[in-house]
Amino acid sequence: MGIDPPNGISAITVDRVIDVARSAPDGEVSAADIADSTGMSVVTARRYVRYLAQVGSLLVSCRYGKVGAPERVYRLAVEIGEDRMGRRSRLELR
Repeated sequence: MGIDPPNGISAITVDRVIDVARSAPDGEVSAADIADSTGMSVVTARRYVRYLAQVGSLLVSCRYGKVGAPERVYRLAVEIGEDRMGRRSRLELR
């Protein structure tokens, strides 16, 4: 049993975004990092990370640099397909 994403959000692309977030060396990725890794535009990557944050799959924080506005960064809330205790969940985003 899966959750159907809203119009404009592809389950295949959701999986790609999650894979990039999962493989981030420090556990955090920005929309620009996802765009670079997948070849999608930053605008599209931003739409996907906002959706995943909204459904609770990604957590949002800020990365502060020396100048300019802080950059939003995202990390997996829990391993997709597992609950917070590490047990396999029957409800997966597909």
